[in-house]
Amino acid sequence: MLSASFKAAYIESLKDNYSLFYDDFHEYGNRETAKHAVYFIPGLNGSPGQMRFAMPAIKKVFHNNVYIKCLFQKEFSADIPVWEKYSLDNLDKKSNTIVSDINDLLNDFDKVSIFVSSHGFFDFVNAYKTSLHKHKNKLLLFWAACSPAQLEETKWHSPFYKLNGFNVNNFEWAAFPNIHAMQFFNKESNIKFLWRIRQQKKYLFKVDLESRFRYLNILWFYASIDCFNHYTSHAIKEFDWPLDITSYILAARNDGYWKSINESEMSSILNKYLRKPKILFKDASHLWVTTPDNIHELVDMAAKGKDININL
Repeated sequence: MLSASFKAAYIESLKDNYSLFYDDFHEYGNRETAKHAVYFIPGLNGSPGQMRFAMPAIKKVFHNNVYIKCLFQKEFSADIPVWEKYSLDNLDKKSNTIVSDINDLLNDFDKVSIFVSSHGFFDFVNAYKTSLHKHKNKLLLFWAACSPAQLEETKWHSPFYKLNGFNVNNFEWAAFPNIHAMQFFNKESNIKFLWRIRQQKKYLFKVDLESRFRYLNILWFYASIDCFNHYTSHAIKEFDWPLDITSYILAARNDGYWKSINESEMSSILNKYLRKPKILFKDASHLWVTTPDNIHELVDMAAKGKDININL
């Protein structure tokens, strides 16, 4: 009974709760006049609309001379329940869309800056191994809120699966709460973040970036770690690591998805994923490392390193 009530609340939330940020708006700027192209790939259960969060930082470097295209396909639309998104056919469609979009951009632009969020990196790898590797010298990769390929199952899975869980294609899905007080057990369980930059401060809210629904006056989200890991393994199978592309990584020292791994160990793993990446570490959790000032610093590194051809 509770499982059905949770699902009903979630389905209702997808109709219009996230129309401002968590949506499918996937094109920004004037392609005909822009001098720079950006392509965005969201992470697990992400949507094109999340790109809005990084736009102030991107425009601060590229100014108004940028055209932004975001990965979008109807199977991963923001109004589709997350458990319906994950199938081998859908992941292959996503890979084909990434290849098609980037090839299309390269018809009009000499270089494409690719922004991937969290697990979106492994979707990019899936596309890269098929054909994009032929254009590696024309691609520049930014990986924000980097994550390991395989996520560890949380100890909270069992009790919440018993409370509200269900099975889809032999994967167990459950709704997990976002409660600020649970940060002692899970760094990623907060609902808001106080962002400070110089003399200014502002609260940033998780519901502006990721799908959340309210039930029993608590915010919840659905996940299946086994499902996510299964399809990530499919995306990166038979890939010859490391990925050979110029890359910049924004990493969180207090990232809950990396568990107890320290900065040195994280760097070692990231250097297995990518050849000689430039890594920017920040004292933050997984989601809140992607603040506009951190994104700007990451892009600015590429500009100062002459990997982006702009006048600073």
